[in-house]
Amino acid sequence: MKKTVALESGAWFKNYQEMPVLWIVPGVAVLGALLTILASKANRSGIAFFGSSLMQIGVILTAAVSMFPFIMPSISHPEMSLTVWDATASENTLTIMFYAACFFVPIVLLYTLWSYFKMFGRLDAKFIEDNNHTAYQETNMFYLTWFLVCFCHLFCCICYGKIEKTGKFDE
Repeated sequence: MKKTVALESGAWFKNYQEMPVLWIVPGVAVLGALLTILASKANRSGIAFFGSSLMQIGVILTAAVSMFPFIMPSISHPEMSLTVWDATASENTLTIMFYAACFFVPIVLLYTLWSYFKMFGRLDAKFIEDNNHTAYQETNMFYLTWFLVCFCHLFCCICYGKIEKTGKFDE
């Protein structure tokens, strides 16, 4: 895809000039900051948390709206800047990732939910004191962890071609 990129003064505000409704986005950041300050002074931690979250969302979206369509603009070589259209994957890749997400996200959510219900209410001071001799303090867990780390490292080295068939590392 051919693209034309040029350096312009005031380009950060171009999107706001073309679509003035976008000024709402930095307004959300300012509103969130004010809400955080007022709620903190009133000792309302829940509202302060909401306000700070709103402020962070507003700041991130302000940067996104200001930079659009650029993701990583280049000052030295503007034509080499990464744009939204350059960064997108092919339709085939997006389709595969969609089905993979449809399959794996429910599994992760179900596992997280199951873990939460299994562990809910089990850990208290008495439980920790009664079970201070668990596998975390035994050497078997250390050796198992060390073995797994070494195995994974060796596997990665072999997969990426850093070990020759002779067993020596490439220089």
